[in-house]
Amino acid sequence: MKFVPLFPWWSIVCVGLVCAGWGAWILVRSKNWRGVVGQPRTWRIVGIVGLLVLMACGPSVPGDRSAAGVVNLDVIVAIDRTPSMSAEDYNGTSKRLDGVKKDALALLAKVRGARIALITFDSTARLVMPFTSDSTTISTAIQALDQEASVYSKGSRIDEPLDITQQLLTKAKQSHTDRGRLLFYFGDGEQTNPQATRSFAPVAPLIDGGAVFGYGTAAGGKMHVYYGYRSLKDDGQDRFIEDRTTPDEHYNYPSALSKIDERNLRTIASQLGVAYEHRNSPNQPFDSVIRDSKLEVVADTKREVLRYANLSWLCATGVIALLSWWIIELLPTLQRGLTTRRRP
Repeated sequence: MKFVPLFPWWSIVCVGLVCAGWGAWILVRSKNWRGVVGQPRTWRIVGIVGLLVLMACGPSVPGDRSAAGVVNLDVIVAIDRTPSMSAEDYNGTSKRLDGVKKDALALLAKVRGARIALITFDSTARLVMPFTSDSTTISTAIQALDQEASVYSKGSRIDEPLDITQQLLTKAKQSHTDRGRLLFYFGDGEQTNPQATRSFAPVAPLIDGGAVFGYGTAAGGKMHVYYGYRSLKDDGQDRFIEDRTTPDEHYNYPSALSKIDERNLRTIASQLGVAYEHRNSPNQPFDSVIRDSKLEVVADTKREVLRYANLSWLCATGVIALLSWWIIELLPTLQRGLTTRRRP
């Protein structure tokens, strides 16, 4: 027997205590409490209230086993939103972040039904969405993503999401030992912060698969200046982040170029024990990515989940029976009342 409450436990306990207190108060005020206890009506009320409380507790018994599929997966999506992700070298002249959004949404379609958590990282890492199976909410959050405001940027760190990812996976493993866990990392691998990069190796034992996706080109692309809204020059043209290290003869600064660092991305993939893939076109097939991520292996139909059959319907049947008994007893009284009112 297992209880799967329909409401929070504290609310069920409070309602039960109120009902018990109300019954005790009636007995204390009654001059003939033994007569009250002996009445069938009293036991009917006790039975109805008791069955309603038991139904709220959600009594369940083990049933059959069913294939888990993606329902038994925890998926973490980590997305880089540093200014370099605005570089326009994805699919020619599109922003890298546009490619990330497209691929992340395609991934969500493949893992529909799984619990998904969304992490973004720039100068800091943040948990945008904790684990949820609501794919619509996650999709909306991904579509609304934009780059970090340029004024807040303190340099790129590719290991920025390491701590929060490790904490999230550790808690998920402790609370749901039978679930599979996948990590998908989206970024360009660019590291501009002088601090040494930490290893993702501690995360590897916590996951069963995943992938690292790289965006950008070796030639690089210009990065947009962004203040939380589109930034334009006086002539109405887009403004780009300038390379302040190499002014020309007129002391004008050229646009800085951001280049993908596949060596860093491959290192992260190797440390995690997952596949790496360079993504540079919306037309690239996604099936091979899913295959390499081990998603289909982890969500193998051989993994079964024990299902529980809820017995609340039995309680509801008992409540209906007791109420029907009460109504049948009240019918003669109601009939007499109607006859009396009809007399001239």
